[in-house]
Amino acid sequence: MATRSRTFLFVQYRNSFGHAQRRKRSMLAGSAAHSKVTEEEGLIEQTNDEGEMVIELAHLPPRWVDLVEDVGEQMDDIARKIKRLEALHKKHLLPGFDDRSAEEREINMLTQEITGQFRS
Repeated sequence: MATRSRTFLFVQYRNSFGHAQRRKRSMLAGSAAHSKVTEEEGLIEQTNDEGEMVIELAHLPPRWVDLVEDVGEQMDDIARKIKRLEALHKKHLLPGFDDRSAEEREINMLTQEITGQFRS
């Protein structure tokens, strides 16, 4: 099942949210008619004063949530590689008289990839 990562887009929205909110609050401070922002406002604002499309998210999770998701994805990838490495070791232990240097290289390469992922 193929999925598409929306993390980068979410991070962009989150980073632009604070900037747009400060600008909006400074504009609203001078206007008595818009003294309070209500919950009835939509999640997506059509355009700002410069005519740009602005997407504001009302409640954003903390930044560490993105880090937890990234770590979870890396751990899943490491688990898949460990299973593959285990299968290679089992295959390599079977008795035989043929050349197994390719298997050994693959085992070493996979071990280095897993170690590198733990270090990063």
